Amino acid sequence: QAELRASEVLERAKQGRVLAARKLGTSLSREGMTQEARRLLEREIAHEPAADLCIALGQALQSEGDLAGAEAQFQRALTLLPGHGEAFRALSAARKVQPEDDLPARIDKALARRDQPAPLRWRLHFAQAKALADLGRHEAVFGHLHQANRLQRKAFAYDFETSVSLARASLV
Repeated sequence: QAELRASEVLERAKQGRVLAARKLGTSLSREGMTQEARRLLEREIAHEPAADLCIALGQALQSEGDLAGAEAQFQRALTLLPGHGEAFRALSAARKVQPEDDLPARIDKALARRDQPAPLRWRLHFAQAKALADLGRHEAVFGHLHQANRLQRKAFAYDFETSVSLARASLV
């Protein structure tokens, strides 16, 4: 029992460190401190490889203009966590998909998994829409955009009338 609890505590600590490093790296990058973000994320990945850290590093590298390095990090994230929706979304956005590219098939495979949580699924649909648009398969793009938007709307419930009512109430 104690070993199990200790294991759970260590796993939560690891997840907390990864989350903190990702948020700090992303914040540094957004503030234009991409070199600092890159160094932090590289150090943390060396300590504990994690898909979310690889994605954040890839985005920092994109900001610095290192597109090949960014793509390598997105691919590494997919190696660490196959089917990761944000990694596929970032990879799809990072380049123009070519006819010989296996990216659409890989995204289809990830979409076929039913254990994907909604936030990852809507990112997969956005990634597939971008990939198919690059390939000129526009008839299929809108189905993926519809699915992505439907799932995203569920995740971020928004009601215009409620927002208007809250705004009016705050004016009184």
